[in-house]
Amino acid sequence: MDIKVVHLGKDKFVKFGRFLSYFEDEASIISDIEEVFLEKTYDFATTTTFPLIIDVGEDLGVAALFFKEKYPSAKIVCFESNPSRVHLCEKNLKANNMEAVTVVEADVTKNTAKLASYIHHVIDFFRLDAPGHVAAIISGLGKKILNVNEMICQCQSLIEAEKVGALLSACFVVETLKKPNSTMFILRAKRK
Repeated sequence: MDIKVVHLGKDKFVKFGRFLSYFEDEASIISDIEEVFLEKTYDFATTTTFPLIIDVGEDLGVAALFFKEKYPSAKIVCFESNPSRVHLCEKNLKANNMEAVTVVEADVTKNTAKLASYIHHVIDFFRLDAPGHVAAIISGLGKKILNVNEMICQCQSLIEAEKVGALLSACFVVETLKKPNSTMFILRAKRK
């Protein structure tokens, strides 16, 4: 996949594949695109053509673009706490004509009730990118986490990944992987 940075006056964006993404930090957006589209860190399989995906820590919408490319009929709910990133995420989703994607400005690390209010039905895939807060968020969701078929969590340390794995191990098959070129860990969990 060719990744091309474009500067047009005040606007700066990255073209990659059939998508574009506005950004604030060039190195960060390129890293996100590589992680999501090239490494396929958040790839998952489902038998439904209309998966429901919840994405916590969406940032600029790159993961949502990936999910919609793989599952065009997916319904996605994105949570992001940073107002400027919420604005860019919405701008990127609009620029790429993404439908059935809701962006919620909320800091779920401080209040899981907002996140829990969106978990009423089966969630096909749950991406939780809140390093340092993953265990607290999962604990805060209580039994609602049982509505999730598959999830991937970004953890800031092996200790956090092990703590999260212990929380999920009764109902999920858990795999922990070290994130390449990083001190972070990825925890992937699938319902038993």
